[in-house]
Amino acid sequence: MNCYKCKHPNLHGSNFCEKCGADLKAPPPPVVNPLSRNQYGGNYGSRYGQPADYPPARPSPAPRPTPAPRPSPAGSGYSPPAPAPPQPTPPKPVAPPPRRATQEPPQRRRSPIVSGGQAPTPAAPTAPSARPEPLPFAHLKGAKGGDFALRYDENLVGRASPGEGIEPQVDLTNIDTTGTVSRRHAKIGKDDSSIFIEDLGSSNGTRLNGQSLRPGMQSPLTDGDQLIFGDVVFTIQIIKPR
Repeated sequence: MNCYKCKHPNLHGSNFCEKCGADLKAPPPPVVNPLSRNQYGGNYGSRYGQPADYPPARPSPAPRPTPAPRPSPAGSGYSPPAPAPPQPTPPKPVAPPPRRATQEPPQRRRSPIVSGGQAPTPAAPTAPSARPEPLPFAHLKGAKGGDFALRYDENLVGRASPGEGIEPQVDLTNIDTTGTVSRRHAKIGKDDSSIFIEDLGSSNGTRLNGQSLRPGMQSPLTDGDQLIFGDVVFTIQIIKPR
């Protein structure tokens, strides 16, 4: 604890200051603001609370009187008239919908009258002409019958199967009695320079002039070559251009 006179720090619980000897148990009364009043209406003007000669405080001014309310012009119970309600805004005029132009019925064209008083008979519509098939470039002649014209760039040789969508140009279904021809057996094609045959991986193979063909390999054909599809024998006859 610090001494109240010399501000020397002392041990807590000391009775006297070690430096100035002041009694720490009986400190002087606290310093009061000189302008403050005591309980008797006097001013504290000294450090130890002795009264000082200060001028008396000014009395507070008296409150202003509240003005009386103005009387109503028409006596008691008068209330001002209520404001008039706002007038509604007149609705905007709506333009009538535009009239639809009436469609005039199409005028019928009069058919020209020829001499004799009879109208001409209209011509019947012509059916579209069927597309002509290309001319054959070769024929397959069977040893046991059968003649097939080769007309397209690729002519499939095999047996028909409508359920699988197989419709060969050279259909050997009625000629192959032993069942050695596959559905997609071989194809005979034509390009700008030559005519060729190609085996399509048939079960019993394709032979050209006695030699077995490798599947997927194209071999050129000449007039009079012998072709064997399974056990069915054919001879090719190439048509020479005129």
